[in-house]
Amino acid sequence: MKKILSTLLALCIVFSNFAVLNAEGLKEDELDIKWIEGDYSYANGIDTSNYIWVNKDGKIDEINLSIDGKCGIIDTDGNVIIPCEHDQAYHLINDIFMVFDDSVAYLMNKKGEKIKKLDDFKLLRKFSNKYFLVEKDNKMGFVDENFNEVLPIEYDYISTYPESGLAHIEKGGKSGLINDKLEEVLPCKYDFINLFNLKEYGLITFHIVDKKNPENIKIGLLDDKGNIILPCEYEFISVNTNNIIEVIKDNTYSIVNREGRDITRKYIKLIELNRSSRKFVINFISDYLAVLKYNDRFEIQLLNKNAQLISDEVYDNQILVLEDGVIRIRKDDKYAILDEKGNKLTPFKYDYISPFKNGVAKVCIGCRVEEDGPFPDDLVVRGGIWGLINNKGEEIVKCQYTDMGDLGDDLLLVNIGGKQIGDYAILKGGKCGYINPLTGEEIIPLIFDDCRGFTANGYVPVLKDGKWGILKKPNIKYQKDVEQNSDKNSLDKIDTSDMDKWAVKEVTKAIKNNLVPKNLQNNYREKITRKDFAQLIVSLIEAKYGKDIEKVIFDLNGKKLERIIEEEPFIDTKDKNVMAAKTLYIINGVGGNKFAPNNSISRQDAAVLLQKTAEFLGKDSTNASLSFKDKSKISKYAKQAVADMYSLKVMNGVGKNKFNPKGTYTREQAYITIYRLFTIVQDAKLAFNKWY
Repeated sequence: MKKILSTLLALCIVFSNFAVLNAEGLKEDELDIKWIEGDYSYANGIDTSNYIWVNKDGKIDEINLSIDGKCGIIDTDGNVIIPCEHDQAYHLINDIFMVFDDSVAYLMNKKGEKIKKLDDFKLLRKFSNKYFLVEKDNKMGFVDENFNEVLPIEYDYISTYPESGLAHIEKGGKSGLINDKLEEVLPCKYDFINLFNLKEYGLITFHIVDKKNPENIKIGLLDDKGNIILPCEYEFISVNTNNIIEVIKDNTYSIVNREGRDITRKYIKLIELNRSSRKFVINFISDYLAVLKYNDRFEIQLLNKNAQLISDEVYDNQILVLEDGVIRIRKDDKYAILDEKGNKLTPFKYDYISPFKNGVAKVCIGCRVEEDGPFPDDLVVRGGIWGLINNKGEEIVKCQYTDMGDLGDDLLLVNIGGKQIGDYAILKGGKCGYINPLTGEEIIPLIFDDCRGFTANGYVPVLKDGKWGILKKPNIKYQKDVEQNSDKNSLDKIDTSDMDKWAVKEVTKAIKNNLVPKNLQNNYREKITRKDFAQLIVSLIEAKYGKDIEKVIFDLNGKKLERIIEEEPFIDTKDKNVMAAKTLYIINGVGGNKFAPNNSISRQDAAVLLQKTAEFLGKDSTNASLSFKDKSKISKYAKQAVADMYSLKVMNGVGKNKFNPKGTYTREQAYITIYRLFTIVQDAKLAFNKWY
């Protein structure tokens, strides 16, 4: 019996926090590989677990992308968990597995014992760490890890979107949305929910049709976490870019941003051109650029927001969105990149440029590009040789590799000398290894006959000379750490003479974890200013995200921080860190569009900023209550923040069960609390959806 490979044989790279590598290439004898006993045909890592899927005696059907033979599960030490005796084997959750024998599914435990026969319903897919989508008698619902029904199996159709934590449900001709906790996001009362823009922009439209007049349709807009951006009151909504949305309400046309705020005035000249000319704007790319399309031919030109042509150059009708500050564009079937103002950064020499991730894109020469779906990047790209460029148009790696994995991890899978076979471009032959995608440096040598993407737990099966092994991801230092380590005044040479003795241990830890910028590593007993506290917040956010604050800001709202500083500054400061914290809704001004950057900060205000930072980084409120004797002196706006930070042991009292909310806050106190918060949010799931 053949088993569908799905993602098991895909050369996929699992995303993790991205950071700049500074490792020298490793030699074969420096790699941490455990060679597996057993004659396996194929092996593949199972993400978020320490298990490996294995197959014996299997051969790939290159036409149907399936594999025969028998399947099982081993752990990353090579121990057999589920013997290769089954038609298919999966890891479900914790130590529960599922196997198929003669088309019948069974649950199995870690001992390889069958504990439940799943003959009353069909398991479709995993939705979250708790719930699974199932089908029974042509109806769908969800069960928990014990296969108890938790959402009634009564829906006509359910489609899950695990990356967004949403599921589209249909019942009785009406549609709704639930989240991965099975909580209602949209009630099942809408005539249509369009998830077309979910993949590209993270946006969803929902519709109500007037039964008496089917042409009368009202539309609303959600983000990918189910937060309502626009209520269901609009006759027309068109998503152009991540931050520009065209709408019509009560027959009035306007443009809003992702927050639902009207920004029509910024584009009024483009709108007037659209009304007065036979030419018409079909897409807004950035705050600087739009696309002008001719009625009589499928070619486009670029306009600025004053409706002026950027140049006379005419491009193919395949404009792609702004990403990482650049635009991918095509002319005569060749790709190039432009900056957000339309300046050319590369010549039109590539046959394909992939979407950018963390400032890097894959490029190929000699490849064939075929459309495979409704989105610009729903493409099948075959053959050619591959390299890398950055978002400045600079070549990181010249086109030389036969194939590359997906960008996003800090190690990129590459192959040289292989050939793509069949409709699904299965790669055969050649040698594979891993490079640093930011520098092109070879980190793990190209010595393997088969590789996969590293799992989130840092393991990957590799094949060499007919034998499978489990390669552990090398422990690679980040560039920031290396720079900090090499600084003469940092880490092992921290001057603690100006610190209070009680503060030395934790302040030192804060510095060693790159939470205290060098310019703040002094005058530890002084009061900390509002501007300096903002710098600490930014350092913590950068540590959590693994990238600079400019990149964090751009990824979240599509604007460069330098533009935000120019457009929305405080009267009394344009400090980068202050503006970043303001943009992320963590810090506010003092009134009159002033920030008072050099004013000191009170203990209760420090608690508020710490709480907002914690929530931004995924740590929800504890809902703790206050027990300090002076709690009546804590301002109403700060009470919950003080309770939260005390409950989480980020902040302490001042003795005698008092908090002293209006008291001052020193630099060393600030460094210690930032460090404590850093340790708490390490495993928290980023929660920026509350802001964007």
